[in-house]
Amino acid sequence: MYRPRPVHRFAGSGFHNYGYWAPGVRSQVEACEQLMERLLDFIPAKEGTILDVACGKGGTTRYLLRYYDPAAVTGVNISAKQLDSCRELAPDCTFLEMNATDLRFADCSFDNIVCVEAAHHFVTRAEFIREAYRVLAPGGRLVLSDIVPIRSKPGQGGSFPRQVLSSLDAYRELYTAAGFDRVDIVDATNECILGFRRHTMRLLRRKLRRGAIDAATFRQRRARQRRRARAAANAYALVCAQKAG
Repeated sequence: MYRPRPVHRFAGSGFHNYGYWAPGVRSQVEACEQLMERLLDFIPAKEGTILDVACGKGGTTRYLLRYYDPAAVTGVNISAKQLDSCRELAPDCTFLEMNATDLRFADCSFDNIVCVEAAHHFVTRAEFIREAYRVLAPGGRLVLSDIVPIRSKPGQGGSFPRQVLSSLDAYRELYTAAGFDRVDIVDATNECILGFRRHTMRLLRRKLRRGAIDAATFRQRRARQRRRARAAANAYALVCAQKAG
């Protein structure tokens, strides 16, 4: 997140995700804002309290302030360094160092929960979903975007725990098993993962045209993007899971 290339790409916004590449979106920051809009569309009334789980560097939390009073917004993350960045971007919100699979809140503490492109890092995603259900008030919603591995890849690991699922239907069962009454899932792979890749190629071609990279570097980076696309085994899901009221 703090390397020069992603800092430049996300323009100091505090965002760090694929974004949602709707028609007409031309920048990474705009795509990230569009993703937040798609998720917040799942919450009809922007009222009460909201918890931002795995709030990263604070871009998502700051965006919530378009709809919520700072006193209603809490962000949690396991990284103290990232939380320091959050406090710079959204100083009036509450930020706590906390594991997403062990939320140290009382039952029914929040009216809504948002989690942007982070649950695939959790050990495990299912434990987080159960915790989210517990701390949500009756009628509350968990809205999130998630990278869902739908087939096994050789050597999968690192920061992506091995949680392969057979389909988005199998993914839905994680939420119903936790107790959620209604689960809506939108497959946004084209708008998010593929949209991000298309934009990456646009940036590479633009750099080549203005001489920022030479032809050999362009071919090398283009080949890397194509290898990643061929090896991809992920779907991108937008989710709204509602607790019975």
